Amino acid sequence: MNHLKALMNNQIWFSRGKFFNDPFDCTTDVPITFVDSEGMNRFIEHKTKARSFVDDGLLTENDLIQIQNEYLNDLEKQVKEGRYKDHDLGWLVDAVFAQLERSFVHCLSSTPKNNLMWSHYANSHTGFCIRYKKDILLDNREIYKYGNVNYDGKPLSLIEQLIEPEKINAGIEVIFKKSKEWIYEQEFRLVHKDMAKNQTDNFRILEHSDNAIDCIIFGMKADKDNINLLKTMLNGRDIIFKQIKRSTKGFEIFVDPERI
Repeated sequence: MNHLKALMNNQIWFSRGKFFNDPFDCTTDVPITFVDSEGMNRFIEHKTKARSFVDDGLLTENDLIQIQNEYLNDLEKQVKEGRYKDHDLGWLVDAVFAQLERSFVHCLSSTPKNNLMWSHYANSHTGFCIRYKKDILLDNREIYKYGNVNYDGKPLSLIEQLIEPEKINAGIEVIFKKSKEWIYEQEFRLVHKDMAKNQTDNFRILEHSDNAIDCIIFGMKADKDNINLLKTMLNGRDIIFKQIKRSTKGFEIFVDPERI
């Protein structure tokens, strides 16, 4: 009923990560590292004089590699021993987690043609999905940031924040990272501009215009009475209605071009 109410009232809900089904998603359990070898190389190149020392013959490339490896090994030991606060970037970990825990996120998908999505989020193909007009939905001052989820499986490297602080907000960037297992979702996320005020402040509601919704797509097993009921409820609005069908050549599904 909440989905129908939100649909009728032109609303989308943002929630905090503690309500997501992935325990590593938008919580303090998300994998974070202070620095990886790639980030270390970038930091040396952009924020130190080490490269000029090599160019002047005061250091060799092997010296740089040895210094880097020793630093990364010491850092790994520090993290394993739970002494991350002793590191120069320890303050940034706390800042990232604080921002992450207080952020409100809305999750969408870039595709209506994935069987797992219909099974997991639409009651085994009996529900529906809403297709939005992206440019209209995103034209809202309440949305702080949006973008595709990154499924590279790599922990967020905090040192990137120090290399390009004007471009990277680690507390926000980590919201767009998930493990490779979730790549089938092809997720697109919106981050609300508000931050949670306390532990019981868990949701935000964003209202959009009538014309932000383009189409309602029903699952393969959607009940005809429910389809007709929703069409009646949305009568008079410029929304088209379609349904998922199975390919005759395999397990693939597609959106039937015919309106229902």
